[in-house]
Amino acid sequence: LLAPVRPPPFDLEVPRDGYRWWYLDAIRPGTGEALVIIAFVGSVFSPYYFRARSRGRGDPERFCAINVALYGAAGKRWTMTERGAAAVTRETDFFRVGPSSLRWSGDHLRFAIDERCAPLGQRLRGTVQAWPTVTSPVRYRIGSDDLHGWHCWSPQARVSVDFGPLGAWQGEGYLDSNWGREPLEAG
Repeated sequence: LLAPVRPPPFDLEVPRDGYRWWYLDAIRPGTGEALVIIAFVGSVFSPYYFRARSRGRGDPERFCAINVALYGAAGKRWTMTERGAAAVTRETDFFRVGPSSLRWSGDHLRFAIDERCAPLGQRLRGTVQAWPTVTSPVRYRIGSDDLHGWHCWSPQARVSVDFGPLGAWQGEGYLDSNWGREPLEAG
């Protein structure tokens, strides 16, 4: 039995004006329950990072976020809290942004989420675990200049979601990572 392909390390360099993200998409088939988590260094959705880059201050470590979109019987929840370098820890197997984190734990990726939702600030706290069942070591360059890339490191995973009163379920997931050595919109 082969060991699963790990996610790209969380401590890889992200160049000035660049970005890197780790992505989970999960569903509970037949129920309408779903989840998306995107962990960013150099958030491509950040108007603050966009402005900083236009002023020559595009340090991606200052614009990190763990965004969550949760859909279920208890309603929809969405978080997009951006934090600066002082609130970020990046190690090979661990990535923390404020009170939320991702950790590679031997055979699975564990997300510990503790965020405030937009627009009313409700707390979203829970855990998500994803066990890759199909993995790929292949990384793709997007374009001929090697400035952007994509790695679908697990097109299929078993996922366990537990957000307490907002729902707990088992489902199927997809995991990837994207990166760029320039702003996403430049490509």
